[in-house]
Amino acid sequence: MMSRISGKILVTAGLMLFILIGIAAMKPVSHKPPRNLKVLPRDISDDSLYAIMGSYEKALGVNCSFCHVMKDKNGLEDYTSDSIPHKEVCRDMMRMTILINTKYFPPKKLSQKTQTVTCYTCHKGKQIPEAGK
Repeated sequence: MMSRISGKILVTAGLMLFILIGIAAMKPVSHKPPRNLKVLPRDISDDSLYAIMGSYEKALGVNCSFCHVMKDKNGLEDYTSDSIPHKEVCRDMMRMTILINTKYFPPKKLSQKTQTVTCYTCHKGKQIPEAGK
């Protein structure tokens, strides 16, 4: 009788051990909101993404709602929506500045300052750049 109880305890302990090992080996589920990145790298850090978006806000004198849906039909933010046309215009402008910087301002030695074109180069804090003088 004692060996029967010992056997049940061993089996139960073994099963519990396997369950605990399985739980410990599981990869934690990411609760990051979905992203709709078509120009920026998909693996960009949140800090880098927010810094870039902040630079666009300053360069154009706008806020998030200029390109992003801040309240959908459920009253929730929807940064992945492409329903606001400014968002695709921004992507085109990003591609343009990347092309200009790559073609005309290739990376130099780390010791040299590299000139680059940014949104602010033309917009200077305004949604629509002023015509050249």
